[in-house]
Amino acid sequence: MMRQAILLTFLTLAMSSNAQEKKMLVYIADPMCSWCYGFTKEITKIKKIFENDLQFGMIMGGLRPYNKEVMDEKLVKFLREHWEDIGKKTGQSFRYNVLNWENFQYDTEPAARAVVVARSIVPAKEFDYFKHVQNSFYALNQHPHDVDTYVRIARDLAIDATEFEKRFLSQEYMIKTSKDFELSRKLGINGFPSLLLVVGEKSYIVVTSGYSKAAPLIAKIQEVLDEAAQDK
Repeated sequence: MMRQAILLTFLTLAMSSNAQEKKMLVYIADPMCSWCYGFTKEITKIKKIFENDLQFGMIMGGLRPYNKEVMDEKLVKFLREHWEDIGKKTGQSFRYNVLNWENFQYDTEPAARAVVVARSIVPAKEFDYFKHVQNSFYALNQHPHDVDTYVRIARDLAIDATEFEKRFLSQEYMIKTSKDFELSRKLGINGFPSLLLVVGEKSYIVVTSGYSKAAPLIAKIQEVLDEAAQDK
C-alpha cells in the first residue's frame, strides 16, 4: 500500500488534475545506464504504440549518483566487455574513448539532473532530451560532467539554454534530482530499465525490470488494458 501511495503522489504531480482516472506508463531509468541505452529503441516503440491510450512519465533511477571513485583497469575491462555485449544484443552503437579518460569518476547524477531540468522547462521534451543525453555519452563520448554537454542538447531541442544552465547549476535542482532517486528506491526498483503500468488509482504492475524486446512488453501491456476495459 505504501508503494502505491508513493506512486499515486507522483502521478498526481506528473499528470493533469484528473490524473487518478487515467492510465500511465512510468519509465524508470538512468541516462548513463548502458542497458537503458540498449533499451532505447524498444521503449520508443512502446511509447509510440500507446501514445493515444497511455500517458508517459519518467523517474530518474540513479545508477551511480555522487560516485567519487576513479575508474580503474578492472572497471574499464568490465565496462568494455559489458558494452560490447549490449551492442551485439541490441544493435546500439558504442564508442569506447571514454574508457581511456584519465581520472574519470562514473558519477551519473549530472546526467540525471540535466533530464530533470529539461522536464521542468518543457515536460513534453523530457524523453527526447533523455535519449539525446544517452547518445551524447555512449555514441559521442561527450563529457557527462560538463554543463556545456547538456546546454548544447537543450539548444538542439529548442529548450531555453540560458534558463536551462541556470537551473542545472542550482542547488534547487540538485535536490529535485535526489527526489527522483529517492522515489525510485521507495518504489522498490532495483534494476534499470524498469517500466510500470498504472491501471487505476491503486493499481500498477511491473511490466519489466531489465532489458527486453518491445514485442512481449507490448503484448503484456495490451492484455492488462483489455482486462481493465472488461472490468468496467
